[in-house]
Amino acid sequence: MMKVALLGGSGFVGTRLLEKWLLSGSHDVRVVVRSPGSLARMARFALPEWEQADVLDAASLSRAIEGCDTMVHAIVGDADQIPAAAQAALEACRSAGVRRLVYLSSASVHGQNPPPGTNDLSPLRDDQPAEYNNAKVRAERLVRDASGVEVCILRPGIVYGPRSQWYSGLPRPLRSRQAFLVEGGNGICNHIYVDNLV
Repeated sequence: MMKVALLGGSGFVGTRLLEKWLLSGSHDVRVVVRSPGSLARMARFALPEWEQADVLDAASLSRAIEGCDTMVHAIVGDADQIPAAAQAALEACRSAGVRRLVYLSSASVHGQNPPPGTNDLSPLRDDQPAEYNNAKVRAERLVRDASGVEVCILRPGIVYGPRSQWYSGLPRPLRSRQAFLVEGGNGICNHIYVDNLV
Protein backbone atom coordinates (compact mmCIF):
# COMPACT_ATOMS: atom_id res chain seq x y z
CA MET A 1 0.00 0.00 0.00
CA MET A 2 1.29 3.44 -0.91
CA LYS A 3 2.42 5.62 2.00
CA VAL A 4 1.41 9.25 1.50
CA ALA A 5 2.51 12.32 3.45
CA LEU A 6 -0.32 14.86 3.50
CA LEU A 7 0.36 18.56 4.07
CA GLY A 8 -2.78 20.62 4.59
CA GLY A 9 -4.93 17.87 6.10
CA SER A 10 -6.86 20.37 8.20
CA GLY A 11 -7.98 22.40 5.17
CA PHE A 12 -11.12 21.87 3.13
CA VAL A 13 -9.58 19.70 0.38
CA GLY A 14 -7.08 18.01 2.71
CA THR A 15 -9.76 17.00 5.22
CA ARG A 16 -11.86 15.38 2.50
CA LEU A 17 -8.83 13.64 1.03
CA LEU A 18 -7.90 12.29 4.44
CA GLU A 19 -11.47 11.20 5.09
CA LYS A 20 -11.76 9.31 1.78
CA TRP A 21 -8.40 7.60 2.15
CA LEU A 22 -8.81 6.56 5.77
CA LEU A 23 -12.40 5.36 5.41
CA SER A 24 -11.60 3.36 2.28
CA GLY A 25 -8.29 2.04 3.60
CA SER A 26 -6.78 2.74 0.17
CA HIS A 27 -3.68 4.59 1.39
CA ASP A 28 -1.40 4.58 4.38
CA VAL A 29 -1.46 8.27 5.40
CA ARG A 30 0.93 10.34 7.50
CA VAL A 31 -0.43 13.80 8.26
CA VAL A 32 2.15 16.57 8.60
CA VAL A 33 1.00 19.60 10.62
CA ARG A 34 2.57 22.91 11.59
CA SER A 35 1.32 22.59 15.17
CA PRO A 36 -0.62 19.98 17.17
CA GLY A 37 -3.56 22.39 17.27
CA SER A 38 -4.01 21.73 13.56
CA LEU A 39 -5.04 18.17 14.43
CA ALA A 40 -8.34 19.33 15.97
CA ARG A 41 -10.30 19.13 12.72
CA MET A 42 -8.82 15.71 11.93
CA ALA A 43 -9.42 14.29 15.41
CA ARG A 44 -12.62 12.55 14.31
CA PHE A 45 -10.44 10.12 12.34
CA ALA A 46 -8.23 7.49 13.88
CA LEU A 47 -5.00 8.97 12.55
CA PRO A 48 -2.45 6.21 12.20
CA GLU A 49 0.48 8.65 12.03
CA TRP A 50 1.18 12.32 12.28
CA GLU A 51 4.30 14.47 12.40
CA GLN A 52 4.92 18.08 13.24
CA ALA A 53 7.12 20.10 10.88
CA ASP A 54 7.73 23.62 9.69
CA VAL A 55 6.46 23.48 6.10
CA LEU A 56 8.81 26.32 5.16
CA ASP A 57 11.88 24.44 6.42
CA ALA A 58 13.09 21.65 4.11
CA ALA A 59 15.13 19.86 6.81
CA SER A 60 12.22 19.76 9.27
CA LEU A 61 9.86 18.62 6.54
CA SER A 62 12.29 15.98 5.27
CA ARG A 63 12.41 14.31 8.69
CA ALA A 64 8.61 14.30 8.85
CA ILE A 65 8.14 12.57 5.48
CA GLU A 66 10.90 9.96 5.64
CA GLY A 67 9.66 6.57 4.50
CA CYS A 68 6.78 7.97 2.42
CA ASP A 69 6.32 7.26 -1.29
CA THR A 70 4.41 10.43 -2.16
CA MET A 71 3.71 13.85 -0.71
CA VAL A 72 0.42 15.67 -1.34
CA HIS A 73 0.95 19.41 -0.88
CA ALA A 74 -2.43 21.04 -0.17
CA ILE A 75 -1.51 23.86 2.19
CA VAL A 76 -2.54 27.50 1.99
CA GLY A 77 -0.42 30.54 2.61
CA ASP A 78 0.21 34.14 1.66
CA ALA A 79 2.03 35.33 -1.45
CA ASP A 80 5.46 34.95 0.19
CA GLN A 81 4.76 31.57 1.77
CA ILE A 82 3.32 29.85 -1.33
CA PRO A 83 6.57 29.66 -3.37
CA ALA A 84 8.71 29.15 -0.23
CA ALA A 85 6.56 26.19 0.87
CA ALA A 86 6.69 24.66 -2.63
CA GLN A 87 10.51 24.97 -2.66
CA ALA A 88 10.78 23.43 0.82
CA ALA A 89 8.48 20.55 -0.20
CA LEU A 90 10.56 19.82 -3.26
CA GLU A 91 13.84 19.87 -1.33
CA ALA A 92 12.33 17.69 1.42
CA CYS A 93 11.14 15.11 -1.13
CA ARG A 94 14.60 14.92 -2.68
CA SER A 95 16.32 14.65 0.69
CA ALA A 96 13.90 12.04 2.11
CA GLY A 97 13.74 9.95 -1.08
CA VAL A 98 10.03 10.64 -1.64
CA ARG A 99 9.62 9.95 -5.34
CA ARG A 100 6.41 11.88 -6.16
CA LEU A 101 5.07 15.33 -5.24
CA VAL A 102 1.42 16.10 -5.95
CA TYR A 103 1.12 19.88 -5.81
CA LEU A 104 -2.31 21.47 -5.45
CA SER A 105 -2.15 24.71 -7.40
CA SER A 106 -5.05 26.75 -8.76
CA ALA A 107 -6.71 27.59 -12.06
CA SER A 108 -6.06 31.21 -11.06
CA VAL A 109 -2.53 30.86 -12.47
CA HIS A 110 -4.28 31.80 -15.74
CA GLY A 111 -5.86 34.90 -14.19
CA GLN A 112 -9.33 35.77 -13.01
CA ASN A 113 -10.73 35.96 -16.54
CA PRO A 114 -8.57 33.84 -18.85
CA PRO A 115 -9.09 34.24 -22.59
CA PRO A 116 -11.08 31.60 -24.50
CA GLY A 117 -8.91 28.66 -25.48
CA THR A 118 -6.73 28.81 -22.36
CA ASN A 119 -5.47 25.36 -21.41
CA ASP A 120 -2.75 23.67 -19.35
CA LEU A 121 -0.13 24.54 -21.96
CA SER A 122 -0.97 28.26 -22.09
CA PRO A 123 1.94 30.45 -20.94
CA LEU A 124 1.80 31.65 -17.33
CA ARG A 125 2.44 35.25 -16.28
CA ASP A 126 3.52 36.39 -12.83
CA ASP A 127 2.61 40.06 -13.36
CA GLN A 128 -1.10 39.69 -12.70
CA PRO A 129 -3.02 42.15 -10.47
CA ALA A 130 -3.66 39.43 -7.85
CA GLU A 131 -0.54 38.51 -5.86
CA TYR A 132 -2.04 35.11 -4.97
CA ASN A 133 -2.12 34.22 -8.68
CA ASN A 134 1.49 35.36 -9.15
CA ALA A 135 2.62 33.35 -6.12
CA LYS A 136 0.97 30.20 -7.48
CA VAL A 137 2.67 30.76 -10.85
CA ARG A 138 6.08 31.12 -9.15
CA ALA A 139 5.46 28.00 -7.06
CA GLU A 140 4.47 26.01 -10.14
CA ARG A 141 7.63 27.08 -11.95
CA LEU A 142 9.73 25.90 -9.01
CA VAL A 143 8.20 22.44 -8.86
CA ARG A 144 7.75 21.99 -12.61
CA ASP A 145 11.42 22.65 -13.31
CA ALA A 146 12.54 20.24 -10.60
CA SER A 147 14.68 17.21 -11.16
CA GLY A 148 14.88 14.05 -9.09
CA VAL A 149 11.19 14.11 -8.08
CA GLU A 150 8.16 13.18 -10.18
CA VAL A 151 5.78 16.13 -10.01
CA CYS A 152 2.02 16.26 -10.64
CA ILE A 153 0.40 19.71 -10.57
CA LEU A 154 -3.38 19.98 -10.18
CA ARG A 155 -5.14 23.27 -11.01
CA PRO A 156 -8.71 23.19 -9.76
CA GLY A 157 -10.97 26.21 -10.09
CA ILE A 158 -13.61 26.71 -7.44
CA VAL A 159 -13.74 23.60 -5.26
CA TYR A 160 -17.12 23.09 -3.61
CA GLY A 161 -18.78 20.50 -1.41
CA PRO A 162 -19.82 19.92 2.20
CA ARG A 163 -17.99 22.23 4.63
CA SER A 164 -16.88 24.55 1.84
CA GLN A 165 -17.35 28.31 1.90
CA TRP A 166 -19.41 28.00 -1.29
CA TYR A 167 -22.03 25.92 0.56
CA SER A 168 -22.45 28.20 3.54
CA GLY A 169 -20.60 31.44 2.83
CA LEU A 170 -22.28 32.46 -0.41
CA PRO A 171 -25.97 31.61 0.22
CA ARG A 172 -26.18 33.65 3.44
CA PRO A 173 -25.30 37.05 1.93
CA LEU A 174 -27.50 36.27 -1.07
CA ARG A 175 -30.47 35.55 1.19
CA SER A 176 -29.87 38.68 3.28
CA ARG A 177 -29.43 40.75 0.09
CA GLN A 178 -25.89 41.79 1.00
CA ALA A 179 -24.69 40.22 -2.24
CA PHE A 180 -26.21 39.53 -5.62
CA LEU A 181 -25.60 37.38 -8.68
CA VAL A 182 -24.53 39.28 -11.78
CA GLU A 183 -27.05 38.71 -14.58
CA GLY A 184 -29.01 36.38 -12.32
CA GLY A 185 -26.12 33.96 -12.00
CA ASN A 186 -26.18 32.98 -15.68
CA GLY A 187 -22.69 32.31 -16.92
CA ILE A 188 -19.77 29.95 -16.73
CA CYS A 189 -18.39 28.81 -13.42
CA ASN A 190 -15.10 26.91 -13.34
CA HIS A 191 -15.95 24.64 -10.42
CA ILE A 192 -15.28 21.08 -9.33
CA TYR A 193 -16.88 18.96 -6.64
CA VAL A 194 -14.33 18.11 -3.95
CA ASP A 195 -14.76 14.32 -4.36
CA ASN A 196 -14.03 14.61 -8.07
CA LEU A 197 -10.83 16.50 -7.27
CA VAL A 198 -9.87 13.90 -4.66
